[in-house]
Amino acid sequence: MEHFCQFSSIAQIHTPKAKCRHEESPQQALRVLTWMNDLRKSNRNDAQPNESSYNTILGAYSRSGSADAPEKIAKILSYMDRMSTEGMQIDLKPSTISYNSYLSALVNGAARGTISGDVSAQKAEKLLNKMIKRYENGDDVEPDGWTFTFVIQAWAKSGTKNAASKAEKVLRLMEAYHRRNVLVWSDKSNVTLYINQFNTKPISIAYNSVIDAYAKSNTSGSARCAEDILRRMESVQMSGENNDVKPDLVSYNSCIHAYAKSRERGVATKAERLLRHMEDVYKDGDTSVRPDVRTYNGVLDCWAKSGEKEAAYQAEKILNEIYENYDAGVSDVLPTTVTFNTVMYAHVRSGHPQSGQRAEDILNQMDELYRDGMEEVKPDVISFTNVINAWSKSRNEMAGQRALAILNRMEELHDAGYSKNIRPNSFTINAVINALSKSREIGKARMAFDTLQRAKQKKISGVNMNIKIYNSVLNACAYSDKRRGDDPNDILNIASKLMEEIQEQKMASDITYSTYLRVLSIFMSPGEKRLRMLEQTFRQCCDDGLLSQGVLDQLRWSVDSNLYKSLMKEGSSSGDRRGEIAVNWSRNVKYERQYK
Repeated sequence: MEHFCQFSSIAQIHTPKAKCRHEESPQQALRVLTWMNDLRKSNRNDAQPNESSYNTILGAYSRSGSADAPEKIAKILSYMDRMSTEGMQIDLKPSTISYNSYLSALVNGAARGTISGDVSAQKAEKLLNKMIKRYENGDDVEPDGWTFTFVIQAWAKSGTKNAASKAEKVLRLMEAYHRRNVLVWSDKSNVTLYINQFNTKPISIAYNSVIDAYAKSNTSGSARCAEDILRRMESVQMSGENNDVKPDLVSYNSCIHAYAKSRERGVATKAERLLRHMEDVYKDGDTSVRPDVRTYNGVLDCWAKSGEKEAAYQAEKILNEIYENYDAGVSDVLPTTVTFNTVMYAHVRSGHPQSGQRAEDILNQMDELYRDGMEEVKPDVISFTNVINAWSKSRNEMAGQRALAILNRMEELHDAGYSKNIRPNSFTINAVINALSKSREIGKARMAFDTLQRAKQKKISGVNMNIKIYNSVLNACAYSDKRRGDDPNDILNIASKLMEEIQEQKMASDITYSTYLRVLSIFMSPGEKRLRMLEQTFRQCCDDGLLSQGVLDQLRWSVDSNLYKSLMKEGSSSGDRRGEIAVNWSRNVKYERQYK
């Protein structure tokens, strides 16, 4: 006698397969479901799959992360809807859970980049509107809190220009929808409707998703919008009308991140104020807002980017507080490499005469802690480069020498096996050359040139074709001082070699030409040869389409008025002009340097 398993036995096979996150698991579970359908059709078993069976499959597809998950789910939903509508299997009608699986798949697909974020969000919102309309027309399937939240997340992760405002629009719809339901279902005599009102309540994740969307937005006013959402959460919590909405660590960290991306004045103070509020609430017993290292790093980032006079001081103050709180047992938060790097960056931005030394002291502190066994603060290439940049911007007479010393230290530590993550990169080399260029060192042009050559010999990525680095070496030439002992012939020789390489690589910019014109006008002896070189350089600049106002100003300073007028007259026949400059002469000038 043949034995066939009952539905409950089959479900035990099919549910674990569906809950697995492997991409093959939905297909395996679907094969079991197909087998159940075949058994039903043959009347050999009562294993007819129902809506719950299909929801298990839909959930598996949603979790799988496969690129075709939304499409697969949509087809299954269509099949379920048709079977129910046509009366072939009434209990197969898609439920809110069914539709939420589709929405979740859209969100996951957009997050993984397997689906266009904009398309995903539009499909999600279209389904939400369809569900609302159908429910208002008498359908018994209603969107719940997660339905709205998935649509909000779809917009938040879409990457579109107005993603945050569109996510907030859905949040406002969610709030209004729930308020309306509360009014409609206030009659507690209808138990089902009264219970249903709790299903449509907004939840914290919905608010957090909108705050996060604003934090990732580059639009003006995003930080204020993120703060507004946070305040709304606090207001809902205070009112007691919805216990499912309460600011947590994610809420505050996202808002602080929004502050860090903002260019508005005063955001660092606001971010620190949020941190202090979190600390106070945590001390009062609410562990959900306990600040973590990301909280502190976010506030430090705000101070570092603020450009405010006291930013570096405030950043160091917070760093010291982290240590003091840890030592006192008040907190278990310890700084990381990012923490130290951010404080050093605050010194970079400050430009204070002591900023280079302070940044170097912090680097030495990191190194000491790391050697004592604290792996989390191991210095990396960003740490060293920040110190070099701090010296570069400090206007300290020792800046050039200290920058070179830090570079040598990096190379020695890297070669000794200290860390693979401290190998100098193109940003490091540019920082060293900038420090030399701004210094008053005798022979700084030669030191800058030798630094570039050494980087090329070591095959440091991004150096060969980096016009910023070449321009920085040219700048060291242009601002050398022959009155203090710099050799004009050596400077001209270096500048000439640089220009040859730049021309060979076809990577010149308008700054290249304006700087080289300055080198020629200062370090070449007056006479016909200098005039020919200036004229030749100017013509090459025009041929390259790199004549900017900066080049024009340098030319006017370098030659007499007659030659200047003669050279400018050559462009008068070209028709289109911007001021004195023929359009063709400036066709390749980029960014704000384009003459207008």
